[in-house]
Amino acid sequence: MPNRILKESILLSDNLDRLSNEAENFFYRLIVNCDDYGRMDARPTVLRAKCFPLKIDRIKEANIEKYLIELVSQKLINLYEIDNHPYLEMITWEDHQQIRAKKSKYPDPNGHLITSDNICNQEISIVSKCPRNPIQSNPIRISDKKNIELPDFIEKELWDDFLDMRKKIKKPATFKAQELLIKKLETLKQSGEDPNEVIRQSIMNSYQSLFPLKKESKPVRSNW
Repeated sequence: MPNRILKESILLSDNLDRLSNEAENFFYRLIVNCDDYGRMDARPTVLRAKCFPLKIDRIKEANIEKYLIELVSQKLINLYEIDNHPYLEMITWEDHQQIRAKKSKYPDPNGHLITSDNICNQEISIVSKCPRNPIQSNPIRISDKKNIELPDFIEKELWDDFLDMRKKIKKPATFKAQELLIKKLETLKQSGEDPNEVIRQSIMNSYQSLFPLKKESKPVRSNW
């Protein structure tokens, strides 16, 4: 397994500081177990065996489930499900680690992310804070919300192109993320920006988010 990089700035991370000591320890153990793309099998049984090989008698699967909830709530990992199999992906992995392998050992999220600001809302159902629902017996459930309702001022085809671009850069937008992005567009519209031109700008530049138009870019035109 290749060496992993831990930067000094990790000591000043607010996200890590809000974790329990046990969950923070788990996070570091995940780092050395993830594949070259920051992904791995998210079944508690597997995580327990890989991350705590010498503490199997002390670390329970319920502990692993609790740690996962903490890491999701602090936006340190994404959880997703492919063919009823749970996986995890480290957020901002590419910003801190060198990717040597040409291909990940595990499938990418490809739009199946199930992370959320609120662990117990309809976007995600795991364990502990929610009614008992162990990952290993009933895998993480993806929200049934597939299509978000767009306001009249946003072109649907253009929005779909933006979501496709997000998938291509491996930053698929969850339902919650789409809601926040649309609110951002509403704010930009109120400040005089053209929402659809803002979306085009992000598509053309592979921006993960939406930003006011650059002065030299007004209006942004697509040659597609």
